[in-house]
Amino acid sequence: MAYHRFDNETALRYFDHARQAANVLGKSVQIEQEQMAAEALLRAGALQESLAGFERALAFAVDPSTRPHLLSRISWAHQTAGDPDIAWRKLVLAFDAIGQPMTA
Repeated sequence: MAYHRFDNETALRYFDHARQAANVLGKSVQIEQEQMAAEALLRAGALQESLAGFERALAFAVDPSTRPHLLSRISWAHQTAGDPDIAWRKLVLAFDAIGQPMTA
């Protein structure tokens, strides 16, 4: 799959087509697909679009391991975008989600 080969542009086209197909069928995009699309956007440098995708995935995250992972990726995207204060807050939330305090 293009995503696993770090072919972000091809992967993003695939995710866009899948999202369009889901819309036509009246279905929602699965959280895994949303997460992979957000990751591909992050790798491609589309930070704001990536953050939006991670936030959409986070809204549907119920698995206890998914929330901290998504929060850590949101933190990374904010750090990359030059927003260290937000990045730290999101990282603290990620640690809270696994029930561990973040130590400095």
